[in-house]
Amino acid sequence: MINRKAKKEIAGGDTWEVFSRAASGPGIVGAELIAGSIKNRRVDVRGLDFVDLSSSRCEGVEFFGFSPASFPITGAVPSVFVRCVFNSVAGPGALNLGHAEYVDCSFVDVRVGRLDSSDACLVGCLFEGACEVACFSVEDSLRGFASSPLALRLERCDFRRFRCRSLEFRGGIDLRSSVFDETGGDVVLYDVPGCIAQLLASGRAAVYSAEQIRLINFFEKWSQERAQADLYLSKALLLRYSNEEAAVVKDLVEIRG
Repeated sequence: MINRKAKKEIAGGDTWEVFSRAASGPGIVGAELIAGSIKNRRVDVRGLDFVDLSSSRCEGVEFFGFSPASFPITGAVPSVFVRCVFNSVAGPGALNLGHAEYVDCSFVDVRVGRLDSSDACLVGCLFEGACEVACFSVEDSLRGFASSPLALRLERCDFRRFRCRSLEFRGGIDLRSSVFDETGGDVVLYDVPGCIAQLLASGRAAVYSAEQIRLINFFEKWSQERAQADLYLSKALLLRYSNEEAAVVKDLVEIRG
């Protein structure tokens, strides 16, 4: 059971709503914070049972110690984060970026099993760390807040130090506006349908094996189902490809230029 306490003023006049609830064990009270508006602060959330930043506005805030479980941003009114840093977001489970707009924010030392973004706007953001699977979507069909006024987009983001076994983008995200590290074996294919059309027109595919044609068909189907022209292929995924499949990717990279 969650009990509301009075609003608490912190230094600088920023307002926090303070909540508390009974944790496991007799007489143990866990701490919770729900933020309304906060600027230019360093906030350590480690040890708190629950931190809810729903429908909040934070500017120039550096957060420490979020876990996937303590990162619920689910208000009907989207939260806004400007020039905020989320340090050491770590723990088991899936991290969902929630219903929010992030502008010039950094997610540093991310260590989670999965990262999902289907209700967030991300502009000029930095991602550093690692996770098994990450999915960034701007598809309306996947939104949890279908009536939200927030326009979903992902632009000018930096993924050069973000390592994922599977990094997926959906809904027509233009990956050319963001930056990736392809020096370690990862590959970004821009305009996959266009590259495939050029590949077929060039005559190279005339000598492809059945396995290679299947991969071409898979890329085309993948692009259609996700409404996404640009494709990110991680090194971990490419290492599972056969030599013939790797040759298809090489041809597409050459056409991409």
